[in-house]
Amino acid sequence: MSFFKKLLGQEYVSPEEKEKALLIKEEKRQQREAVYQIAQQQKKEKQAADMQLMEKYFGKSAGFFNKVGFSLYKSTVIHFEKYIKSPDEEVLIAIPAEYDKTKKREIKGMLIATSHRLIFVTNGIGHGEFTEAFDYRKMNGISLAPDGFAQKELLIDYGRTRKIFDDILNDDQFKRFLNVVRSKMNESKRVNGISKAKNKAAAHSDDKYEKLAQIAKLRDQGVLTEEEFQIEKQKILKS
Repeated sequence: MSFFKKLLGQEYVSPEEKEKALLIKEEKRQQREAVYQIAQQQKKEKQAADMQLMEKYFGKSAGFFNKVGFSLYKSTVIHFEKYIKSPDEEVLIAIPAEYDKTKKREIKGMLIATSHRLIFVTNGIGHGEFTEAFDYRKMNGISLAPDGFAQKELLIDYGRTRKIFDDILNDDQFKRFLNVVRSKMNESKRVNGISKAKNKAAAHSDDKYEKLAQIAKLRDQGVLTEEEFQIEKQKILKS
């Protein structure tokens, strides 16, 4: 007869057997509790990670539209974090948008403004994987157009082309996005201007040294006297 039948009173069960059975039962209960606690902890960690990503890309307000947006574009966000974003790149703000790549090709995804660039990226939203990056320095201007009820069309003059994005919700997140992108455009142009000025100054300095070397050579060859060399030298240094 089995132990369980004994336990049910169909056969005598010794105190030692009862105690052993209770210990086994308690052990199993503790194991189930441990598994449950681990599952709960993993669930909390996953929720916290999702909340962190949602706030990072959709803003700190955990509103209805943010939650819906995150659920729709979660795979895109994870794809961007894992494969596209560089280690030193900071995400500033993002919005869902549709990229009118051509008249016959419209791609739903996200516009992400980072510390380095503006990027359109999508993954698994009916178009597979697609990424296109835009250099802030090549962005010449931004304009807006109405796009149905409560939506906007974003037009970016990029180099000699125009990039068109629509299906954009005209909310506070979009307004913040515009401010960030415009700020990065202006910042990149200032930095680019400073860099060009430095390069120009460096080129001018190199040109001076080259001219000084030329007249020094002419002096050494006897073409110029020391007095003539000093006069030409002063002219070059003052230019």
